[in-house]
Amino acid sequence: MKKKMVEGTVMFLSVLKWAFLATIIGVVVGGLTTIFLMILDKSIEYRGVLPVKYYYFLPFAIVISILLVKYFAPDAKGHGTEKVIEAVHKNNGKINFSVIPVKLVATVLTIMSGGSVGKEGPGAQIGGGTASWIADLFKFSENDRKKFVICGISGGFAAVFGTPIAGAIFGVEVLFIGTILYDVLLPSFISGVMAYQVARSLGIKYSYFKIDFSSITNFSETMYLKVILAGIFFGVISFLFIEILKFLEKNIEKIKLDESIKGFLGGILIIGLVFVSSESYLGLGIDTIKRSLTGEILPWYTSFFKMIFTALSLGFGGSGGIVTPIFYIGTTSGNLFAQLINEPIALFSAIGFVAVLAGTTNAPIAASIMAIELFGVEISPYAAVACVISFLISGHRSVYPSQILAMKKSGALDIEIGKEIENTEVNFQNDGIDDIMEKLKSVNFGGGVKVKLHELINEDDVTFLETTGVKDTLEVMIAKAKEKGHIKDIEEFKNAIFEREDIVSTGIGLGIAMPHAKLDDIDEFFIIVGVAKQGLDWDSIDRKPVGVVFLIGGPEGKQKKYLKIISKLMLLVKNESRREKLFNSKKAEDIVDIFKEF
Repeated sequence: MKKKMVEGTVMFLSVLKWAFLATIIGVVVGGLTTIFLMILDKSIEYRGVLPVKYYYFLPFAIVISILLVKYFAPDAKGHGTEKVIEAVHKNNGKINFSVIPVKLVATVLTIMSGGSVGKEGPGAQIGGGTASWIADLFKFSENDRKKFVICGISGGFAAVFGTPIAGAIFGVEVLFIGTILYDVLLPSFISGVMAYQVARSLGIKYSYFKIDFSSITNFSETMYLKVILAGIFFGVISFLFIEILKFLEKNIEKIKLDESIKGFLGGILIIGLVFVSSESYLGLGIDTIKRSLTGEILPWYTSFFKMIFTALSLGFGGSGGIVTPIFYIGTTSGNLFAQLINEPIALFSAIGFVAVLAGTTNAPIAASIMAIELFGVEISPYAAVACVISFLISGHRSVYPSQILAMKKSGALDIEIGKEIENTEVNFQNDGIDDIMEKLKSVNFGGGVKVKLHELINEDDVTFLETTGVKDTLEVMIAKAKEKGHIKDIEEFKNAIFEREDIVSTGIGLGIAMPHAKLDDIDEFFIIVGVAKQGLDWDSIDRKPVGVVFLIGGPEGKQKKYLKIISKLMLLVKNESRREKLFNSKKAEDIVDIFKEF
């Protein structure tokens, strides 16, 4: 009983502590974000008094942004939220306070001059930077500072979006792909609500939309099918936007010019694109979003032009967020989809608004809640389905490269968990030989790499197993690889193999297992073949016992050859006759002969 009382007391004090801290940071961040939003609104109003078109100043705005960030706050580079995520993961939430004024000024200049960027990036950096400064001032522990900074981020998002619950969850969900830090949920909610209420009380006006839901008042299988198709469509749009961002950023970096000169020329290029397209792709694009959400039909290419304008604005050094352009792209792609299926424009514009947010930022929960806060509860089941599907279809990529991957979006894929999304590598995982073979038909794994399996194995690489368990079997085969000189650090290789097995079984079905790993200190690819005397319970996809194990190892950096080896092994065991020969082999030379005949 005493322990229970102590536990209850500790939890009660913890709740009080974080309720107090979250309230403080919510109020402060709400006030500071309000100042930023008011300055931004005034700057946009002043466009009308300029002697020439406002976007003629874009090249100069980009140059000033580049110089401000370069000399005063390098952490303010890019679209803001990305740097905050990076700070949480790598620096325990420590953010330089100089980021706040620099990001504010650079973003206002960029948006005022027509840069296609958003306003949530400064909100996140205002929230995170302020929380970090307060935490340093009062000497918070590293863990408390990290939680406090996350509260600040949530407050910044809530104050910018005008959606206190979705904004708060977004600040937590956006850190990891596939998991949420539940210990930060309560303070994030409190911070988000307080920041939102402070911003509203200080005069910030938010837009909420009344959508005609008459077409979905009664459940319809046909409508639900269309929503599922919409989710797939929005996932593809998300995929496309992320890849365009990465492609243009990578190629702009290759231009061998001073950053300021490059930024100035980039501004001129964007002005040139305005002359061949429209001014509507510049700036925040709120008017276009509202037009789509009120049911106005827009040109089919609207979302694609916005992708280009946004990628160029950020790639050439403009400062700002990326979520507002995502809202624009989602809304206008929803407009296009509605036209294609002859359904209400406003309805699918609203679904696209949140579904593309889910797909590009990997935040389907926040996006689903945002749909309710912005458009009403009637849209919730449809928006939620579209958001989750879009999240899955967009794959393992993000507009925020520093997000940590905490889940695989499909059991059919092999991808390392726990890394930043930009550093992950996706391979096909074993969800049954037949499914894999279908994939192999449509994918050129090896490029131009030639692999002859029989050159990777000799009689000394074959072992006949007396073991009965997976761990014992792997121990024996790894020891064999060490004995043959294929690996140098047996413990490192063993850890890599066991970690992969812990994530998902390498039993691919039909009595075959293929444990595999790559390490820097392995010189050449190798295969160790183990033939089991009795079937091994490998937790295979088809639940059949494993009779033959291929242990594969190779060097990092040779992915094409690695995949080619695995794909050729799969082709080898696909044939039932060869598979039976492997199972019934009594001598090492029998195994080698099967490889030579293949």
